[in-house]
Amino acid sequence: MSRLFLPLLVSFSFFTGGALVYMRHEHRLGYLAVVAEAAERDRLNVEWGRLLIEESLWTSPRNIESESRQRLSMREPEKVFYIKGD
Repeated sequence: MSRLFLPLLVSFSFFTGGALVYMRHEHRLGYLAVVAEAAERDRLNVEWGRLLIEESLWTSPRNIESESRQRLSMREPEKVFYIKGD
């Protein structure tokens, strides 16, 4: 029994050590993936903020009025008529 115990104990120790090295490696790969995704999330949040600012700029009444005057040659009517119904 003691002849079998020592080789078995040594083989289990090597197996456990190998499993530990493998799991630490997988953990590091997972951590690097999480860090990369967090950086991508931050970049996309910055871009989203810039797009919201651009949207608010384009939808401001002053910008809409100037674009309608320049591109579409729109102008305010000279006279406004109201029709009263029954």
